[in-house]
Amino acid sequence: MGPGSVSRFFNNFYTQLNLAKKWDITAGFDIGIQAAPIASGKWYPWYSPVFILRYSPLQKLRVAARGELYMDPHGVVIATGTANGFQTLGYSVNLDYLPRKNVLLRAEFRGLSSRDAVYTMHSGMSSQNYALTASVCYGF
Repeated sequence: MGPGSVSRFFNNFYTQLNLAKKWDITAGFDIGIQAAPIASGKWYPWYSPVFILRYSPLQKLRVAARGELYMDPHGVVIATGTANGFQTLGYSVNLDYLPRKNVLLRAEFRGLSSRDAVYTMHSGMSSQNYALTASVCYGF
């Protein structure tokens, strides 16, 4: 390692379960740890558990709900400059439509709630953030 470099370890664990013909669950856990930039012997962890429940009422239609927590109190991955670092609860609901085998249309509502005011808004900083998005994915 060169000067100024640090050691970082990261793992992504997840499992996907088919509960029934139309129901799926994904449960995951990301965890990382990074050494302090100076030779202090300190290590800073971050982690993120996630849970996704998906229902497919029709072959071309899916609905999913997602909950996740992202804990990076030392600002290793996301530096905020706040007292608690980046500690956020996220949740979303999405609707997917698959008109063809390689095309996905998605509409999603997502909310984020943090311990500190880390989101830039027109009126200043906020601890809450919401988004309504739509996307088109094409696979080839």
